[in-house]
Formats: sequence, structure tokens, C-alpha cells
Amino acid sequence: MSVLSSPWLNHIICGDARRMEAVPDASVQLVVTSPPYNVAKDYSDHDDDLSLEEYVDLLNAVWRECYRVLVPGGRLCVNVANTDRKPYLSLVSLIDEQLRTSGQTWLHRGHIIWDKGACLSGNTKVFVRERSTRAVACCRLSSLHDGGSWNGLDVEGYNATGQTCWLPISGLWEVEVTQGLALTFTEGCAVVATPEHRFMRKDGLLALAKDLQVGDRLRRAFSTPAYQGSIPTAFASCDLAWALGLYLAEGSISQETESGVRTLRYHLHSNEYGWVERLRGVWEAFGGTITSHKAGNKLVVSVSGYVACAVVGEFISGRTSHDKLPRNDVIGAPLEWRQAFLQGWLDGDGYLNEKAQRWEGNITGVNGRLMPTLHALARSVGYRLQHGAGWATAEPNGQRHPVVRWKLYLRESSHHNSVAWDALQIKEITTDNARFFDLALADEPHLFVLADGLVSHNSAGVSTAWGSFGRSTNPTLRDVHEYITVWSKDRLKLADGSETGVTGNQFVAWTRSIWRPEELIGELQKKIAAKLADARKRDKDDAWIAESIARAVWSQDTVPGETVWEMTTASSVDHPAPFPIELPKRVIELYTRPADVVLDPFMGSGSTAIAAVQMGRHYVGYELSIEYCQLAERRLAELRKAPETTGDNGK
Repeated sequence: MSVLSSPWLNHIICGDARRMEAVPDASVQLVVTSPPYNVAKDYSDHDDDLSLEEYVDLLNAVWRECYRVLVPGGRLCVNVANTDRKPYLSLVSLIDEQLRTSGQTWLHRGHIIWDKGACLSGNTKVFVRERSTRAVACCRLSSLHDGGSWNGLDVEGYNATGQTCWLPISGLWEVEVTQGLALTFTEGCAVVATPEHRFMRKDGLLALAKDLQVGDRLRRAFSTPAYQGSIPTAFASCDLAWALGLYLAEGSISQETESGVRTLRYHLHSNEYGWVERLRGVWEAFGGTITSHKAGNKLVVSVSGYVACAVVGEFISGRTSHDKLPRNDVIGAPLEWRQAFLQGWLDGDGYLNEKAQRWEGNITGVNGRLMPTLHALARSVGYRLQHGAGWATAEPNGQRHPVVRWKLYLRESSHHNSVAWDALQIKEITTDNARFFDLALADEPHLFVLADGLVSHNSAGVSTAWGSFGRSTNPTLRDVHEYITVWSKDRLKLADGSETGVTGNQFVAWTRSIWRPEELIGELQKKIAAKLADARKRDKDDAWIAESIARAVWSQDTVPGETVWEMTTASSVDHPAPFPIELPKRVIELYTRPADVVLDPFMGSGSTAIAAVQMGRHYVGYELSIEYCQLAERRLAELRKAPETTGDNGK
């Protein structure tokens, strides 16, 4: 019977890969797999809590079976991460030694390094909590790094159940990156990241920043972890919080006079006169003197008093609409205080649209840092803020000036056109230069949340033990990569010399030990083609064409000669140790021909099978877990329904 008509082909067998009786001798051209790491990973309905000796015996038995089923010249490609720190366990070295001393004729072809590093710009804001005092703040990554204050902090994380939590920060490093991508969302918030940084899409899958497109929706955690918050008793009044929020919207503080006098002013509408008594009650408690003056529809409330101005400075930096910002004490306050502060800002700058259950308004003045802070503040109390650029007409001269138009939603709408609170939709993608930082987390699943709710992934989140940087007693290396160790059976040459489908550019890049994705080359080719087409349309001369193409080439984010495999990590596909489909796809295309057979003895949720189908190869897999067998079959069924879908979810 022909191998290609065998009943085991294109099936995932729920069984033990140490005994692959269904697969005949010399019937498989490639084995590609990522074995269970046996390091506190929960593999569902079977026991992987083995001793090191048992784990080694398990792998040895599987490698013997792989050798039996491989054709001469067939490849074994094993993706593995090193693990443990006390002592450090190099799994790739362990597996290499196993194969080298197995008594079978395994020939080592080398290691491929899968680079997993990714970074965010220093302006990125996150919620952090001091581990000892539990005080919460909203900080920029650059501030945490430059102040050396990240040690002892937890950052807002995102767990497997979709809930926010606190995760320990294990490191924060500045990384030299030439250019990043700025993602701007329809809500008005934005983030700048390296092209390789990973975000969670709304469907739960992870994607590289460079693979995202306008219109894509990314996962948003719409509430922060519940925290009590604290504030000194002297400032605990919610009326004070409201007055400070109103100042953020409508206030200013004069320059200090020679006699040391400063005046706090609220610039209100005459129909808001009822607020004067409330403001009087707040500021007289701090020794302030309150006066008010009406002129037409304008009302100015003045508060004279050094202490009152100092209290404002405790919670809000800046003096005018161009530079006012809430300080971290606002974010760290109790929930009721934050709500009162936000209500004061809403009363001053907006109006309530009761039918739509939202507040709306305009902000005049250029203050680029205010809105990101307000996004974080709104999210901390369970609201959703949206903003965008607009124009307003000034009276009485009718002159137009730029404003920020905003809407604050009190609850999620059921209207079919409304944006879901658990997603942020990409409006624009541009390039941007910035300082970039790599935030490392100590705990799984290495998902953390930005202040605006965007769920981000720390792919290289492993623990470190730096201690004091200047007097380190145990500098610990930080893995930001995994390995693929490549071996062949009996001989170096592949069994078949026919066409693989690999292009010349792919072959040049993929036969290096550290790979970069071919997408960069493809993007460059598309860019050049577009420039040429535009030049022909506009009848441009050769000099213009040459300059235009040169700009396209030099603006492309490529590094000639580098060979790191940088690919999207796997998604949360209900599997504890996923790897991306791009990884087996590249190995399959490099080492097999169409209609060849690919085996994965640790099939997991089916990445290898999906990659084989996409590349026009046959597959066979073994998996002990019934749950993961069913999950893999469901994913394959979905793929067959939509053969154009490439997918990037994990093993």
C-alpha cells in the first residue's frame, strides 16, 4: 500500500509518541516539534511532572522512534528554550547530547536562533504598584528606567482568564532601536513600539506590530485591577477632589508677585455661579480668600492664598491649559476620590448627553500629554474616553482654532455601531523615532497592560537577579531567544532533490543560523514597484526615479546579512507552551518538498499540522491530551473551510 494512501496520514493520533506503531519505517521526510519543557507547565489531562531522569528517558524513547520513521537524509528539528536558574538547565545541550550518544547515526546540522526581543517607547505609560506599600501610580517607562525605580514594583498584568492582576517587574532595559511604529487608535490613544513587539488581537491571538493593519482590533482590558488607594487625611475630601478636577479643566495660577502672592482662578460660565459656594467651602479650609466677578456670560472665581495654590501644585503640575497635568497622587487616590476629581473635570470641560449616556466636550490649547493621562484616569474608574482632533469657531470674530474633541462613556452601549470596550481599533500606522525599553516580567503568561488598557506581550520575560547594578553579586543572563537544533538521519543530503518552493531570497536568509523574516524583502520589493509605477504615471525622469527608489531602500528597516528569525509568537490558544506557525512553516519549506510527510510527536494544539497543510505537505501527529487533539482538529477544520487563511496562532 502506498504511503500517501495510508490511514495514518493527515491524522492526529491521540497516543504516546514513544510507540508510534501506526507510522511505518522510513515514511517521514521531516520531524519538527517542541517537546514539553517539564517546568511547571500545566498540560491538562496528563502528567508532565517528571523528574529530570524520567524526562530524559521520555525524550530518548521519542527520538528513537523519530529515527525509525525518518527516511535517510530526513531532518529532525527541535524547538526548545533553556529553563531553570538554580541550577541553569540548557535543554538544547541536553537534547544535543542525547542524539549524539544515542547509538544511532544522527548528524548535527547546527542551531537556528529564534530571537524574541521586543520593546516599547519610553513615553508608554503603565500602572505600577509598590510591592511593600501597595501604593499605585501611572508612570512612563522612561521615568521608571531613568529613576531606577522599577525594582520592587509590580506592573498591571493580564492573566489567562482575561482578568487584570499585578505581576512583578524583573527588569527594565533601554534598547538601541533605529525606528519604531506608531499605532494610533480610533479612541485617540496611541503607542509606539518596535516592529517585533507583540500585541494581543481582539480574538486572543498575538501579532507583531509590523504585521498589523489599519482596521485591526487589539485586545483592551477595560478595567484596572481593583486597588484601595490612599491619600493624606488633610486632602481626603471628595469636594477637594472635585475642585481640583474643575481647576484642571478651567483653572490657572498667576505668576508669583514680588510680595509672594499667587492667585488661583477659575474661568467659568455665568450659569455656573452655583459652584462658587462649593469652591468657597473647599478653599477657605486651606486659608484661601474667595472673590467672584461676572461680566456678561463670563464668571471668574479667584482664590487668593499661598496654601491653596500649594495644594493645587501637590496634585496638578503646570499653570495653564498648555501644561497642566494630573500628578500620580491622583491615580493613587481611593476610587471615590478619583471619581470626584474626574467629575470636576467633566463639569468644567463637558456636558452630559443623557440620551447617549456619555459626556462630551472640547479642549482648547495644545497639551499633548494631557489626554493620555486622562485616558488612564478614566479607565481607573471604569469609564472609556475617546478623543480626536477638531476645529471650533471663536466668538465674536468667527476665527477657527484647533481643539481636541472628546467623549467619555459611562457604560458600554448596545448600539450596533458602538465600539466594544474590550478592543481598540487601529486608525493609523506610521513610523516614529523614540527611546525604546524592554520590560521583563517574572511570571507567566508575560502579558501586561498599558495604561490605556492595551494588552501587550513580554516575550522575553524571564527572571533576573541583578541585585544592585553597581555591586552585583550574581549577574544572571537573560534569555531573549530559543533554539531550533537541526539533525539529519544517516546522511547529509535530503532524500529528494526536486523543487522545494523556496525562493532565492528565502534560501539565502534561511540557511543562516539567525533568521530574519522574508516579509521585509517582500515589503521592499512592493515599495520599489509602487515607486516605479508612480514614476511612469507622472512621466518622471531617471534621476527622479533613482532618488525615489533610494529613499525607499534606505527607509526600509532591514539589516543586510543578519539572520535572526524574528516571527510572531504564538497566541493564547488554550495551550501552555505554544510556538508560532511561522516557525514550522519555514522549516517545512526549507527541508521538504510538496507532498512530503511531516511528523510532530508532540503535536499540542496543531501548529505543525496547520503549517504542513498551508505548505502543501502531509502531516501526522501524536498527542497524549484528548483536549489538545480535539483543539487541533477544530483548528484544522477551520483552516480547511478558509484555505486562504494563514493564521499565526500557536502550538
